[in-house]
Amino acid sequence: MVAGSETFALTTMVLASNQSWRTESLRLEMLENTYRFLPVGWGTEGKAPMLAEWSKHPGYQISQIASTPSVKAVGVISHPLLCFDFDGESSQTHAKQHGLEYCPTWIVGRTTDPHRFKVLFAPTSEQLAQLPDGQLTHTRHTKDAERDINDKVIKKAEALEVFCHPGRQVIVLGEHLSSGGHYYWREGNGPEALVPPPKAWWDYVLDVSADYPKQAKPNGSHSSGAWIRLSECPVCGRGANDNPICQLSGDGEILRCFVGSTFHPPTGLKPGQYAGATDWAFVREQDVGWGRHHIFVKDFNPVRQARRWFRAR
Repeated sequence: MVAGSETFALTTMVLASNQSWRTESLRLEMLENTYRFLPVGWGTEGKAPMLAEWSKHPGYQISQIASTPSVKAVGVISHPLLCFDFDGESSQTHAKQHGLEYCPTWIVGRTTDPHRFKVLFAPTSEQLAQLPDGQLTHTRHTKDAERDINDKVIKKAEALEVFCHPGRQVIVLGEHLSSGGHYYWREGNGPEALVPPPKAWWDYVLDVSADYPKQAKPNGSHSSGAWIRLSECPVCGRGANDNPICQLSGDGEILRCFVGSTFHPPTGLKPGQYAGATDWAFVREQDVGWGRHHIFVKDFNPVRQARRWFRAR
């Protein structure tokens, strides 16, 4: 993805010892009244916000986050912020094929992997009004994970994620514990450079948002072929505060479970096998316009399931 001499393939950089991420984070103070910042450091990889129900929190002051020793990184709720999360070289190839060229905006890189980075934008109110319910989550898988003979992942899958959602957060600075590296800002691409998405980038957003599921109607009425979002997914455990995006068919017989990085259905299931202790049987994988899912049904029967599946598509 090159425009002139600029490229999104960020070069590896080690933060100088006299300019730690805590000091660097003070540059975020100018955005405190616009976006909700969070202390990050919980979870097995230290990527989770350090509080319960964080999606409802009004946000912390940057000075509070920077001065707390147990905090590992700074996160920000991705609404009204728009994030393009690039994971791997194949995601950059996909973006280039769709006309997404370098844009001088806020870019968050990783010192340990130049091909995994985030491009952030500040959509205008007019742009946000064009999104379903004013929000979006989309995942385009660009390369499958590599596994060994024991089905253990030896190289992560690659994808381009696009999201502007109050149930998601983005780490914008601090430690990347699993690799021993840091999140950082390249010179000229810090938070001061944040701009609205240009036309090509926003056109991509509108294109992938076309299939984004609508919220269920208040009275619960819907056609048998409609898909509605679940506030709690029985298969992957994604809850109301975890960007609820898994779906149920209108007749309640088919469940579409989103394959995310944190919440995802059990791997290795064969058709007819149930997801844990649930009564949902795996059928197949499916790619829709905004991400990969696993399809589950109740009362598994190949013939009956096929009829339900084609009726609900």
